Amino acid sequence: MWLINEHGFLSIVEKPEQEGTGMLTVRGRDGYSVAHLARFLDKKPEKVIIKSSDTDYPFRMIASKVDVARYSTELILAIEYSNFKDRITLARGNVWHDALMNVWSDLLALTPPRVKTWQRKERAGRRARRDAQYDRPYAGSRR
Repeated sequence: MWLINEHGFLSIVEKPEQEGTGMLTVRGRDGYSVAHLARFLDKKPEKVIIKSSDTDYPFRMIASKVDVARYSTELILAIEYSNFKDRITLARGNVWHDALMNVWSDLLALTPPRVKTWQRKERAGRRARRDAQYDRPYAGSRR
């Protein structure tokens, strides 16, 4: 499972040797993403994060399924924004925003064509309403 949130990106898997243990491997491309989970679990990141330059996810830690579920639940309960892309820019900066826009754009390709047509019409309607708003005289003018 991929978990993308304002604190970063995690890839969460159950390795074959973890089957039946209730444990998961939580992986990240950057240390901050994994460290945020470690701190949430009251663990010192430097003690629980395994660093490796031999894998595509250089930062890893082991956590119980219950702890990872608790973490994801808390992330959801803490949502207080109406636009995730704006929030990620505030929290992690433009590099993260741009990377996630690439993911968003790639996933847009999975949207059925009929839905995309509706989205284009809806956007065009909003644009027309917005443009019409600027064509009207200002409420305080004598025009």
